[in-house]
Amino acid sequence: SRVGRSREVRKEVNLNTVLNNVIELIDPPAHFNVKVDNTLPSIVCEQVRMEQVFQNLISNAIKFTPLGGTISVSAYKDGDAITIKVEDSGPGFTEADRHKLFGKFQRLSARPTANENSSGLGLHLVQLMVKKLKGEIDLVTKEGTGSTFLVTLYQ
Repeated sequence: SRVGRSREVRKEVNLNTVLNNVIELIDPPAHFNVKVDNTLPSIVCEQVRMEQVFQNLISNAIKFTPLGGTISVSAYKDGDAITIKVEDSGPGFTEADRHKLFGKFQRLSARPTANENSSGLGLHLVQLMVKKLKGEIDLVTKEGTGSTFLVTLYQ
């Protein structure tokens, strides 16, 4: 797996730059409102790996949020930790889904809104990449009310 073989150097990067690169690459459909807080802090990390994490999280949010939905990205700093939040207005996750969320090849109850394919690997790989970035990922969700993925990185 290429996930564990990154040779990129950790350097200070602006989270707005990372997220704007991701959104430009994803090119969200016009019927989505993707909001990024324009005052995100800088962080020391591997930029390419960070972009991969957020490309997956934002793509998933788009894939599972109904037309006209909202996806927002924000961040806050708490001591040596920075937490980046990716919130969506999708269907949320069931309690059963939460228990297998980051597992390999997991199929969850939510279905993509445009019948896109899903390998069941995305969130598993995101969790591995976040660990390589010296961080952790968590989820706040309630079925029917959307989801918030929290990526906390320690500086």
